[in-house]
Amino acid sequence: ACYEFVNWIGDVDTIADVNAASTDITMNGDYSITAEFEELPFPSEDPTVTTQAATEVSTSSATLNMNYTVGDFSQAEVCFAYKKSTSLVWYYTDWVSKSVDDTHAESVTGLSSNTKYDFKAQVSYNNTEIEIEGAIFQFTTDTPSPSRGCFIATATYGTPAAEQIDVLREFWDRVLLKSPAGSQFVALYYQFSPPVADFIAGNEFLRAIGRELLIDPIVWAVEATEDVWQN
Repeated sequence: ACYEFVNWIGDVDTIADVNAASTDITMNGDYSITAEFEELPFPSEDPTVTTQAATEVSTSSATLNMNYTVGDFSQAEVCFAYKKSTSLVWYYTDWVSKSVDDTHAESVTGLSSNTKYDFKAQVSYNNTEIEIEGAIFQFTTDTPSPSRGCFIATATYGTPAAEQIDVLREFWDRVLLKSPAGSQFVALYYQFSPPVADFIAGNEFLRAIGRELLIDPIVWAVEATEDVWQN
């Protein structure tokens, strides 16, 4: 229940303001003073939240959307929960305070490409003691186009315009993407290689090792068998 101060009752002759919750009193002897409160009606309409479809979905990010109301409360807090559909672990955006009915959107980044995600909108009120969840929606991040490929090779050479990368792209398009097994490999590569490439790109030693022990030998093998896979 909620209560609101009404006034002071009892021996109130020396109280400066009997109707003020915070006031002064002159103490000249023993007094019996009581603060009187009245019970306020509890808000009858609770906040609501409705999950809306994700927008601006890319290979590694998406915008999550919701509609919400604050009901009879002065404010409510909203956030999103999201996870990979195959995972049990939820991640959460920060709680954001709202005082009027409206829509809310949050951009989440660092997602894996070609991956299905679940998400739901949440609203909390009454000092975050009560939570309401919207329905679970899904979206699938994009698969990068072949022209964006060779993340690791680009990181090791420091530029997507390197001649060796052109060789790999041609092999990628002519061979890998033409078979089910190759297409599956491409999907896995797009999912797991970006963070590896980011890690390599920031370390000159790893870039050199990657060029000499990984990418250059692959490029050499592809070029050596060019007459085979081009025909």
